[in-house]
Amino acid sequence: MMHGFYYGGGWNWVGFILNAVVWALIISLFIWLVMRLSRGGQTMQSMHGGQNALDIARERYAKGEIDHDEFEKIKKNLS
Repeated sequence: MMHGFYYGGGWNWVGFILNAVVWALIISLFIWLVMRLSRGGQTMQSMHGGQNALDIARERYAKGEIDHDEFEKIKKNLS
């Protein structure tokens, strides 16, 4: 009688699910690693052109996206 790997000797539905989860984790890790390396280790600040939060708030205020009171709240929260 054959009780090998594919003949019910080790894999049931739980084994199938665990196998799928392990492969999903491996693939996710690979994608994350490729994305991380392709950015060249850039930080969020460098990705936004070197702007910090106050610079972005100033720009939004200049564009009229936020009003004076909101800009002052942002300035107060950041300092």
